[in-house]
Formats: sequence, C-alpha cells, structure tokens
Amino acid sequence: MALNLSQSKYLKQSAQLHAQIKISQLMQMSEAEFQDLINNIENNPLFKRLMYPKDKGKIKEKIISYRRFPGTRIAKNFSDFSPEQIKATGSPDLESLIKSKDKIMRTIKKIGSEDFKKYFLYSDFDIVLDDLSRRLSLSEDEIENIQLLINDLALKSRFYFPGSFESLGIKYQKIAEIEKDKGRFLISFLSLSLARGQYFFNQKKLDKLAGSGQLSRSELRKINFLINKLKAINLRKTTLFRIVSFIISKQKKFLNTSEPISLIPFSQKEAAANLGLSSSVFNRAIKYRSLDSPWGTELPLKYFFPSLKNIRIYFLDSIIKKNIKFKSDKELQEYLQSRHGIYISRRTVNKYKKEIIKHPSCRK
Repeated sequence: MALNLSQSKYLKQSAQLHAQIKISQLMQMSEAEFQDLINNIENNPLFKRLMYPKDKGKIKEKIISYRRFPGTRIAKNFSDFSPEQIKATGSPDLESLIKSKDKIMRTIKKIGSEDFKKYFLYSDFDIVLDDLSRRLSLSEDEIENIQLLINDLALKSRFYFPGSFESLGIKYQKIAEIEKDKGRFLISFLSLSLARGQYFFNQKKLDKLAGSGQLSRSELRKINFLINKLKAINLRKTTLFRIVSFIISKQKKFLNTSEPISLIPFSQKEAAANLGLSSSVFNRAIKYRSLDSPWGTELPLKYFFPSLKNIRIYFLDSIIKKNIKFKSDKELQEYLQSRHGIYISRRTVNKYKKEIIKHPSCRK
C-alpha cells in the first residue's frame, strides 16, 4: 500500500528525530568513553577484515578506510610520542606500557616518522595487509602489534586530553589546538579518532562483494550493522569538526589578535542554525569541551559564542586594564558611548564592573 503525503512526512520527521537522539547520546560521551567505543569496534574481527583485507581471505579488497578532515592533523604529543615524551606526562601507567613494548618501539623507530604517520597514525593507505607488510618489510604480527600499542595509548585520556581549564569544579576536556601555520589556521586534534577523520565506505567494492556470492546473508547483515554503527560515529566526529571550523571562520579576528574585544557576538542558537544542528545537539557538543588558542591559552568552546552582553563586558574590562581614570560611572558610560558606540545605562556599567571583579575568569 502506497504511503500518502502526510504519512511520508511523518516517517521522514521520525527518522530525523531518531538521528538527532542518536547523535545527542554520542555527544554526551566523554572523549575517553568514545575512544573506548571506537576501539571495541575496531578490534572486531569483521572490522579488521574490511579495513585490513588479506590476499587469502574472502574479502580481498579494502572496503573501509579513513578520510581526514581538511585542514587538520594530529597533535605533536601523539605524532612524536617517545619514551621521553611519555615520561614528561608523569603517568606511571604510560611509562610501564612503553617499557613493556620496548621491541615495538624499536620497530616504530626503524619504520621512520613519515611512514609511521601515514600507515599507522592516519592509516592513510588503500592496499591489502599483505602488500603493506611487503612495503614496510614487517610481518603481519608486527603491524598488528603496532596498531594495538597505538590503540592502548589512545585510551590513555590523561595523555591525549590534558585539559587544565576548570569551572565550578568541572574540568573541561580539551579536544584540539588551533595553530597558525604559514598564515592559515590548522586544527591539531588531540584525539586519534578525530585526526583520522571519517570512516569512508567504498560502496562499489561492497556491492561487488555482495554480488559475488562469497558471503552469506548473515555475513552481509553483520557488515550492514557494522557500517551503520560507523556512520553514527561519523556523525559525532563531523559535528565536532564543523563546530571548530565554524569557530575559526567566525572568530578569525580574535584568533589573530587574542583580544576579547575582537570577538563577534554570536549566540549558540545562531551557530546551531547556521550548521543545521538542533540546539540540543549543539549544546551537548560544546559542553565541557575546550581547545587551545594559537597563543596557548585553553578556552571553553562556549567562549567563542559570546552574547552582546559578554562583548560589552570585554570592552569595559579592556578600558579598566588601561587604568584610565573616570570620576564616575556616568563619565565611563559616556566614554563607552562616544568612543565605542556602546549604549548602556549608568546602572548597567556599575553592574558589569561588579561582574568583572566577581568573575575574573571573564577577563581571559
């Protein structure tokens, strides 16, 4: 029986609502929990067969691969990890992990920095495991051991999410560093999964495999179920990437100057609408997450979406810092109006001054 227009509309809205609920649930997970979820999936034998196929297996072509987000890279504390780097974190868990993997560390050193990043950190290749083994002159067991070590390190959130910003007793999770390189801003992710980007599914190869008759219906259903899980993970990754990219595009002047008065007032609701996200998904995405500015100061994501009131307080704070003397709040009010075009009452000036004294964190 064909669906009428109202039924089709209802089903479409229901599907959209289901997707929003799913992404909201994923956004509530901590970075460590999310990495744990990814590791569980990537350690699944079926995922490995699709991601790292072998010449002798049923699946002979790479179905799943990574696609990095443009203008992104992995942070240096991951790409340059070494016993010295890990010791600097002060984590005994990491030190003992590396000591127990001394042989693997020597193998990584032998591979070289560029090939290590390409084939293991970013997994940026489209060949079967046998070919990778020959290209790097490593056994398949050595390749797997390196991958397992990287996954173990990725789970150590104290190493890869070393956020220091704290508010109301809640420590923020730092997800990235915004760095300026040759005149443009780059996003250096602290998360291995974000740095690797989205999962990409080669539909042509998958269709060819499905039509070959080599896999049973049960195996095909399991592949479909796995891919749907990975698509959900892609939603969270893409959402965070788009938000950080949006921050760079909207607050470029602030990122260049570090002056809070350079911030553009832009509400979270407006940002969510611009990105085509529901307000609830956007709020969950930025909640208790932070990033490092180009000058090294850690700032909450919400800081980049200031209200008009915030901007006025920043202007007032910048004037106070200059130690310009005013006889009264009325005189300060007139100064804001004549010099900066900020029209607020004398009482509001007094109220904002008290807020600056009470909450010095707003002076960052």
